[in-house]
Amino acid sequence: MYGRWWKPDAEWDRWAVDPLVGVGPLRFGMAADEVQEAIGAPGPVGAVDEMRAPWWKFHDAAGVSVIYDLGFRLVGVAVDAISGPQLHFAGIPLVGRPLTEVEADLTRRADERDLGLLYDSEDEFGPQDAHLYVLPVQAGDRTISGVRLFEPDWNHRR
Repeated sequence: MYGRWWKPDAEWDRWAVDPLVGVGPLRFGMAADEVQEAIGAPGPVGAVDEMRAPWWKFHDAAGVSVIYDLGFRLVGVAVDAISGPQLHFAGIPLVGRPLTEVEADLTRRADERDLGLLYDSEDEFGPQDAHLYVLPVQAGDRTISGVRLFEPDWNHRR
């Protein structure tokens, strides 16, 4: 990712998560120009993103990648573990924390609601009721948490 930088806690943007609806200023179903108006222009497409472009755009200033469907409507948001905004889900901070701490907090929440966490083959996990996935990100010798969220009807493994 192009604009990854560690932010002091005081400078970390905080975005609200509205599961199945959106995150921060972004709402699933927004057109690409609406996304750009909300979080600024995407950064340049690099070699890593060429095969995903034009459906996957990294926005340096916001620290997020946005994912579009073929009609260029927003269907997903991936929050960078290092430079992205902090997300809170049910009072649990999700981004840039030790992965085991996030998993323990989400497991406690799931147990309180008689739900489970979904796990997949790419080491991502998340609450059954949110279409939100926490993923491992290597940051030096630590594994911290990044997050991906998707609209309800989107199969994120496409």
